[in-house]
Amino acid sequence: MPNDNRVSDNAPAFRVMLGWQHIGDAWERMSRTEPPREYWRVRIDDPFCPLSAMLFPDAEGMTAQLVLQV
Repeated sequence: MPNDNRVSDNAPAFRVMLGWQHIGDAWERMSRTEPPREYWRVRIDDPFCPLSAMLFPDAEGMTAQLVLQV
């Protein structure tokens, strides 16, 4: 869901929710590829296994690919 309470440019653009529970955040980014491509940097705050990933939407915005970072 969009983060309507952004107090700075570094604040996350979106909150990752599981039902009513806030479980992470996402930031808007632009790739360095040519042509540049918009994606979201996602962080899931699991106490046992925190996850970092990149979410790449398709050109139509109908689907997206989540790439986990190890």
